[in-house]
Amino acid sequence: TPAPAGELTPPPPADEARRVARIDVWAVLLAVWGAGAAVFLGRFLFGTATVWWLSLRASDAGEAWDGVGARVARRTGLRTPVRILRSSWTDMPLTWGVLRPVVLLPAGADEWTDERKEVVLLHEAAHVRRRDVVTLALAQVACALHWFNPLAWVALRRLRAEAECACDDWVLRAGTRASTYADHLLSMVRVVGRSRVPFALAVPMAQRSTFEGRLLAILEPGVERGLTRRGQAVLTAGAIAGLLGVLGALSPAAGAAASPAATAGVEAGTGADLVFSPADPGRDEARAEAAAALDEEAVERLAEVAAPEVMAALQQAARQQEGKPQSDRTRNAAFAGLAAGLGDASAEVRLAVVQALGSLGDPRAVAALSAALRSDRDPRVREMAAWALGNLEADEAVPALVQALDDSAVEVRRSAAWALGQIGSASAVEGLGRAIDDGDQEVRATVIWALGQIGDRRAVPALSAALRDGSGEVRKTAVWALGQIGDRSAVPALIGLLRDREAEVRTTAVWALGQIGAQDAVDALIGVLRDPSVQVRKQAVWALGQIGSERAVPALSTVVREDDDVNVRETAAWALGQIGASAAVPALTAALRDRSAAVRNDAAWALGQIGSDDAAPALGEALRDADLDVRRTAAWALGQIDAPSAASALRAALRDSDRQVRFGALRALAAIDEEGAAEAIADLLKDEDPEVRAAAARALAGRH
Repeated sequence: TPAPAGELTPPPPADEARRVARIDVWAVLLAVWGAGAAVFLGRFLFGTATVWWLSLRASDAGEAWDGVGARVARRTGLRTPVRILRSSWTDMPLTWGVLRPVVLLPAGADEWTDERKEVVLLHEAAHVRRRDVVTLALAQVACALHWFNPLAWVALRRLRAEAECACDDWVLRAGTRASTYADHLLSMVRVVGRSRVPFALAVPMAQRSTFEGRLLAILEPGVERGLTRRGQAVLTAGAIAGLLGVLGALSPAAGAAASPAATAGVEAGTGADLVFSPADPGRDEARAEAAAALDEEAVERLAEVAAPEVMAALQQAARQQEGKPQSDRTRNAAFAGLAAGLGDASAEVRLAVVQALGSLGDPRAVAALSAALRSDRDPRVREMAAWALGNLEADEAVPALVQALDDSAVEVRRSAAWALGQIGSASAVEGLGRAIDDGDQEVRATVIWALGQIGDRRAVPALSAALRDGSGEVRKTAVWALGQIGDRSAVPALIGLLRDREAEVRTTAVWALGQIGAQDAVDALIGVLRDPSVQVRKQAVWALGQIGSERAVPALSTVVREDDDVNVRETAAWALGQIGASAAVPALTAALRDRSAAVRNDAAWALGQIGSDDAAPALGEALRDADLDVRRTAAWALGQIDAPSAASALRAALRDSDRQVRFGALRALAAIDEEGAAEAIADLLKDEDPEVRAAAARALAGRH
């Protein structure tokens, strides 16, 4: 009942007041969390929409990238087709998309070397193969939900960095030299400014914030970059579980026995920590500094102790001290200690010593490593010595490496061949040529790769003989090497490979003939245009365009009209434009009505390259094409031709909804002496776009 007048209503019980207060606090916290999550999810969705819009505005990268893209797809085992686009809105290659992955390249990507194009696409294809876009999208959603937790954002940054490092490993496993790949990354990072694109579902190839760590990882020698096998993962998980169980049962000892390092005269807390606490990340820098500061006698004593952790610490010290001023005494001590370890009775210790010597970058190590390669009784040590010599890239190592091509262990022979390719010395050609008949397929392929890397013409006879090898992989590598060398004496043997039973070998042979520019291979390449493999036909079309012989025009004209594959027809249009013969105009004008917009676009470009007045009517019709890129290219092509017969179509194109089409039509009309052209250009002075009005004013001024 209501309280009597004048009486105060008693307050609610204390526990009820606290409950109400708790409810209010939780409501506020929930609202704050929801607002933060909404902001970060909104930013994620906005970034995703922006990149999607960007891909719609991007243009096709063109034929120059198709061959590279096909090779990369084969090497990475990609089954999902990847579109390669070019955009002026990004300075850095990036990948996005899940069901239909896209690689976006900067506008200047066509100016890159072939080697850079291949490593960039290898890196981006690795992102697609690993499905990094999906992983990072889920991680960003998780961060949006846990926006208040700084560890979530730290984990996201680490996930991005590890994804990039994993893709770097894909590139290095494909055979790219670490120093070369690092140089490409450095060149690209130098031009990266502040990105104009909020990368949400996109994965950019390089960012300044993670570059230093990636560079160190790329250049780290001796790292196993292979994919983790299922058995390895199970064993690792089991080992970690067992280790955790053991550690959980341990308790601190009352007094520790003196370590071997301490009895050797190394002060506890420096040397002892260095030897027996290698897994403590908080002491990494201290251990490295301690290792660098040890005097010569202490280093020699540590080498006598011969624990692998010692060698790892010395290697780490050398890396961390790189670029810092060091005394000759310190460097000499480190080298002397490691060199002494080569005589250790334990193969595991010698293996660690050889790896460390290869990592120090000291040219004095070449003699010691060469001796280990020649005489160590353990094949693992000899294999690591070959790797280390390749890493040092010293010509003085060539005799020992050539001798190792006769080693009884397959792994040693393979590593020696790889190292000789890394060094790239012409003095290795003769020895590699003798090893080209090795009984192991992988050794033969690596030997041939090394000869291609060296690029010496003296290798051509041996490589030509390898074209008859029973292994398709070996034959393909030999073809690649001959294409790298570019010697015309290999042309007859390469023509013989155009009938090889394996499509990949035929494709590579066609590529090599295009690389060499073999005019005497034109007739054979024309015959390949009927090959059952689409990739072989497309490569043959490209090669004929590279060679540039007008004898190929009739056959290419048939291909651009009749081939069943759109990519082959598109490449044929490009090739006819490369050759530039007016005899191709009828086929190219017919191709302007192809059902594929890509073919129509390349046909318009090719007609602009040829510059024949006969193409003007068909290009005028192309100004009304439903595809924007075709209209833009047709306007450009008419500007190249300067044909009065196209004036009417160009005047109509001045009203196109696209600014670039209007610009192209304006430039073309400005060069045409036609009665209505000046009046049509003058009408553009009323265009809503100020740049169009300015261009119209300049065009009118240029006509007087």
